[in-house]
Amino acid sequence: MDPYASWLNAGDNAWQMTAATLVGLMSIPALAVLYGGLVQKKWAMNTVIMVFVTFCLVLITWVLWAFKMGFGEPWIGGSFHLVGKPGNVLSPMGEQAQAVIPLLVGGMPKFRFPQGSLVYFQFVFAAITPILFIGSVIGRINFKAWLVFVPLWITFAYAVNAFLLWGGGYWAAKGALDYSGGYVIHLAAGTSGFVAAAGKSGAPRAAEPAYRPSVRGGGSTSATGTSGSDRLGRRRTGRRRISRTGAVAPVDGARSRNRGARDRAAQGQHRAAQSQHRAAQGRPGTNVPRGCQGFRGQGFRDQGFRDQGFRAEPAAQDISASAAAGRRAGAQADAAISAPASRSGSQVAASRRTFRAAAAT
Repeated sequence: MDPYASWLNAGDNAWQMTAATLVGLMSIPALAVLYGGLVQKKWAMNTVIMVFVTFCLVLITWVLWAFKMGFGEPWIGGSFHLVGKPGNVLSPMGEQAQAVIPLLVGGMPKFRFPQGSLVYFQFVFAAITPILFIGSVIGRINFKAWLVFVPLWITFAYAVNAFLLWGGGYWAAKGALDYSGGYVIHLAAGTSGFVAAAGKSGAPRAAEPAYRPSVRGGGSTSATGTSGSDRLGRRRTGRRRISRTGAVAPVDGARSRNRGARDRAAQGQHRAAQSQHRAAQGRPGTNVPRGCQGFRGQGFRDQGFRDQGFRAEPAAQDISASAAAGRRAGAQADAAISAPASRSGSQVAASRRTFRAAAAT
């Protein structure tokens, strides 16, 4: 006797749960770590806690009444189907029965996984939406006010949008499609964040991120989670690529290798051309110290620079001649000053003037 229902497909259910988990990772810990690293240190922990609390509040709201408002029986709007009837999904039949969206029955293939998997999958999308616009109110909203705002926003904004498009409501009846949440998630989060930022005065001053490694870690984890949001995207099997339409296209590895070889050849030709240009100008290729390149062409003729390949400029000869004249004048002034004291005062003054002139030169 088979203990499983005839409609249950293990592969469909496993991938549904896996995709939902990947999307959940985009919220916790990815966005929590990312936002905590982006803000100032005094707001870091507050931001992280806000992300965690938002995730938990959405979960409670979702299973008690919001899921049915987004994916249940129509309630308000008559034939326009604006929102679903609130209700919980905590009963055994609500979790283990075959997943179904009432208004889409007959218009799409039947789900082959339980209702609990559908509730979980749609929950992670609902949870990440208010988390996305937390950044617009960081440092400018009371924490207690945020605790009240999240359930209200999920009820009156997200659940209505989800029903209109994904639950078979008004926009779905008009032929609108939203595969990856461009309207239900991103447009709703962006608009809500803009309104929240515009309605709050006293924008915080721009500051450096508190923890840059957290920014990199949270961003990379969030990018990994996008694989779950695009669960109907491309899948790779061996050397074949399967598109959304099911068409199979071979992966041309030879073309990729040839493109890489052409790039390397072009880089080699560019380096050769640079070497020829340096040689034509009489400049060194790679034996110039990195810190000394600013002296090239400025007239310095020191022996240390000459050994490393620096060219002698015409101005270097004038500088060398002036230095030699100054040394000779300085030697004459020293000899005059060190002469016997029998010299006259005028001779001593003249010697001093000669010394000052040599020093100035």
